[in-house]
This record gives sequence, structure tokens and C-alpha cells, in this order.
Amino acid sequence: MVRYPIFMLPCVALALALGSAPAHAVQRFGRLTIDLQIDGKGRQQKGASYSTFTTHETVHVGFTLVSSGEPEDINRLDIAVNNAAAQKQVAQAQARTPDRAGQEAVAERARVAMEACKGDLGCMSQVAQKLGQQTAAWNALPPDNSANEGRFLTFFTPDASQCKGEFTANIQSDTEGKRGDVQGLVPFSKTERADYRATALQALALCNGMIVLDTRENHVFAYIPDVEVKGDKLWTEGTRTTLDTRDGEIRLNQDALVWAAEQLRNAAMSGTRKERLKIPMDTPLGGVGENILDVQISWKFDIR
Repeated sequence: MVRYPIFMLPCVALALALGSAPAHAVQRFGRLTIDLQIDGKGRQQKGASYSTFTTHETVHVGFTLVSSGEPEDINRLDIAVNNAAAQKQVAQAQARTPDRAGQEAVAERARVAMEACKGDLGCMSQVAQKLGQQTAAWNALPPDNSANEGRFLTFFTPDASQCKGEFTANIQSDTEGKRGDVQGLVPFSKTERADYRATALQALALCNGMIVLDTRENHVFAYIPDVEVKGDKLWTEGTRTTLDTRDGEIRLNQDALVWAAEQLRNAAMSGTRKERLKIPMDTPLGGVGENILDVQISWKFDIR
């Protein structure tokens, strides 16, 4: 499985995260369950060389996170909105900031004023304070989130006993074909099989996820960490076995996971979505072709 989140999101901007909520807030628990199904087939060809691809994959995920119960004014997982707000504040700060010559002039006036103090600490303190007030406007101010006051509930890692992580994956993927060699076209095949159920310890990775509930829209944003899938791989080329691995890492289809991540960004509390994805393939070795993926995701977020 991949080393980044199962339902991938772009890197979470936790630098924008707020501090911890007051201790008097009442904790709430939220459990997210997800079922994902992927059925794919495809073909690539380059001259007489070709490969065909089929896959059937299912994933079940379930875990519980905890919220302080204290609403926040920022959606920590809405990266696009957070980045846009930060960029706006930076642009406004840049507009308030004088050019380099203007900044040098301010610094020079402060230097002259300091020298005029002739070592008087009170005078120097006043000069420094005035300089700080003058240059404070050059800094980017925090975004104004007042319009979203109390809008978002953020669910974080609970105690291990409360998380109750579940993760199962079944993968049956095959690639076969023929590729050109000095001896002519050589048949090859890649078979990957997994019927995997994570132990309680392995499923603990899910407990490091994050879910944000938009209480106005009753929509959720989810970040789900990676759980490694183990299974068997058998690769052959001609009469040779090039790879025979038992209980090794197997990756779920990455294009399908990207799509799944998008469905869990600003999603209803529960639902089902499906899509046919057409993935063009154009690689120097694999040739030109297309993979077609029929993907379906169902999810539910329960709060108590």
C-alpha cells in the first residue's frame, strides 16, 4: 500500500490549526465507516508489444475519533480555502509595506533616533516601540474567520481503546502480455493477491486521522492515514519467475484512491457515489492505451 494517506489529500496545513479547546467543553465521538470497490481493466500497446490489465479490489475502513465539543472558526482540512485566505492576508501586507528604499529610510531614521538617545534606555525603548508600531503593519495579519464563528467541529485521535479501528482489503490484480526482446516477443505476467484484515495494532494507524464537521452544512472533510496491505505477488517473464513474494506489501489502485479522497472532501454525512474513470496510459516502455476503472464508495459518519 502507498506511504501516503489511503484517501489522499494534499498535505494538511496544520500550521493554521488552532490551539486546544477549553477543558470544560463536552467531548463528542464520531465514527466514520467507508466501503470502496474498484473494478478495472485496460490495455496498452507499443508495436507488437502489449499488456492487458484487470483488477478487482474492495476496502472496508472504520474508526472513531473524538472532538473536544468546542466549535472552531476554521476548517483545518479545507486546504484550498485556508491557503486562499493566507495568500490574501500576505498580499494585503505586501500592499501596506513600503518598497526597499522606503524600508531603508525607516531603518535609518530609527538609527539616527537611537544615536540621539545617547545611551538613555528609556529613550531607546521609546524609539524601539515606535519602530515596532510602524513596521507592525508590514506583517500579515491572521485571516478574518468571524463569518465562520463556531461553525466547525474537529475530530482528532482518541485513546486507543476508543478508536476501534477496522481495516480489510481484498485485491485480485493481473497484468499479462508480451514484450519485445532480442529473442522476439516474450510473454510476461504479474499476479497480485491479498485477502487482508488488519490486526487491532495495525489498524491503530487510522486513529491518527482527522475529520472536520461543518455544522452549518452537515458536511464532512476526512483525512485518513495509510494502513499497509499485505499479500502475495508472482511475476513471471517467459519461463522465469522474476518475483515471488508472500505476505509482502501490495498497493491499492492509486487513481481510484485519488478519486475516493475527493469524494470525502465536503461530503454529506452519508452517501454513495460511483464513477467510471478513464485513465490514459502513455509510457515509453508500456506503450499507449487506457485503463477503465469503475469505482464506488459508500460512507457514513455517526456522531454521539
